[in-house]
Amino acid sequence: MDHAAHLVRTRVLAPDQAARALAAAHDGDLASAALRLGLAAEADLARALAELHGCPAVDFSKSVVPTANLEVVAPPFCRERRVLPVSVSRTEIVLAMADPEDHALADEVRFVTGRNVLRYAAVPAAIDRTLDALGKVLADAF
Repeated sequence: MDHAAHLVRTRVLAPDQAARALAAAHDGDLASAALRLGLAAEADLARALAELHGCPAVDFSKSVVPTANLEVVAPPFCRERRVLPVSVSRTEIVLAMADPEDHALADEVRFVTGRNVLRYAAVPAAIDRTLDALGKVLADAF
């Protein structure tokens, strides 16, 4: 999948912006680079990733993630695997994923939690930023 071409085709980034983001991308993470550089809004990037992966998206700039969700999927695991449980019920987890096509990861979360995993696309840098904010909230609570 060519993320740059998709972001240009969907008009989230202009060609010169895509080139700047590619130059700044770490590990090929174009969406995170574009977000960090302020080239596009998180909502637009998340929507484009969702279209690319054929799943819903999470825009953390407009979402509230309860800290209790990190009791179901531990913060170190979330950070390492670049996932974040956005919503948790008795039977399901809405899991924001840097790579929503990673079925093995979704299966691992399903096995460990005993809950059905609904895969959602998210900008990886936004997952990291939200985990940082949740970690600060948890640290300040103690």
